[in-house]
Amino acid sequence: MARQWPGGVEALRSAIPAEVPRAATIAVDMRVLAATGIVAILTGIAFGIAPVAQFSRPTVASALNQSERTTTASTRAKALRATLVVAEVALAVVLLVGSGLFLASFARLINVDLGLDHRDVLTVQVRVLEAPVDVQQASQRNRQMLLNVLDRVRAIPGVEVASLLGGGLPLRGDLRTVDFGIPGRELPKNTDIDFNQISPDYFKAIKVPLLKGRFFTEDDGQNSQPVVILNQAAATRYFEGDDVIGKIVRLAGNRTVVGVVGNIRHDGPETAWRTQAFVPLAQSRVLGATLVVRTTRGAQGILSAVRQAIWSEFPAALPAHVVEGTLDNYFDALVAERRFNMLLSRFSASSD
Repeated sequence: MARQWPGGVEALRSAIPAEVPRAATIAVDMRVLAATGIVAILTGIAFGIAPVAQFSRPTVASALNQSERTTTASTRAKALRATLVVAEVALAVVLLVGSGLFLASFARLINVDLGLDHRDVLTVQVRVLEAPVDVQQASQRNRQMLLNVLDRVRAIPGVEVASLLGGGLPLRGDLRTVDFGIPGRELPKNTDIDFNQISPDYFKAIKVPLLKGRFFTEDDGQNSQPVVILNQAAATRYFEGDDVIGKIVRLAGNRTVVGVVGNIRHDGPETAWRTQAFVPLAQSRVLGATLVVRTTRGAQGILSAVRQAIWSEFPAALPAHVVEGTLDNYFDALVAERRFNMLLSRFSASSD
């Protein structure tokens, strides 16, 4: 019978990557534990009695009293013991050095600059489950409902900044790319760029710095000039150090570059920067989006209030799929395997 032990077993389960089969069913089996304990006790008794019995024999005792006698056998025994001690120490050193390297590698990994702050960021993806007859009409309707949800979420106590994101969310493992071009210039065939649709406060929500130009504002709407913000990697790659502000790029139509922001490691700490482009949500066709909400430290009850805000705007007749998470959760999932290996290595070194 397996028994749940809330201490070490829970810690182990929480550290195991989700990809490990049946990780959630790990528990302590009392029958196996009892059998292992009995075997350990009997083994200890057996190996403890053997030397006592050997040295209690008279022939052995008399031989020990004759300290002047040495034999080849005793010399070989001493050499063997010395060799075993040296081997054990060498193996322990190797294990300790390996564990230290694991720990140092993991420390470097979790301190890699992601280009954003993933702490205290709640994310809720809302996707409408319908096949609209009129995509343009459905897009306008959904965008307005999402903006209404955003207004409700901004009023929730404990919310610092709330924004909307269309396309791939950093660290979640999804992204969207589109064709990219520059009028009057030849780029390699099939040049594409990561593409996101955002509300004005998105970069504030994940703390990505503005390097040049400006962020989007509420004035960047459907009837205003089409604009785009590039990340530093895209600006450097496609404009080679030139001032990119005011340049025209082809991205879902021609758009004017109004800002450059810092790079984001979209796929996690072990990946390189990607070229990214961001356009205003108000100038985009939107069928679903992700709420990206920065909360105050230790705020309570925000998720339930966000759920209420969503269902207040999306009627039951319009089914929607909601995926909840945090950037912290997504980051932990990306480093879970490394963390698990580090823990195993540390436990091995401790037990040695």
